[in-house]
Amino acid sequence: MASSTIFKNFTVPVEKKSDKYKTEVEEIRNLIAQGNKAEPTIKRKLY
Repeated sequence: MASSTIFKNFTVPVEKKSDKYKTEVEEIRNLIAQGNKAEPTIKRKLY
């Protein structure tokens, strides 16, 4: 699994990110891009 870390001033770690929810986020983004407004809201609440 890929992960990344966001740094402040190149030395202080601020946040670590992973691909844990990548598929769920991509699914919601696709629904929004298709113009669907109700279903993404429901799916956000489920995740």
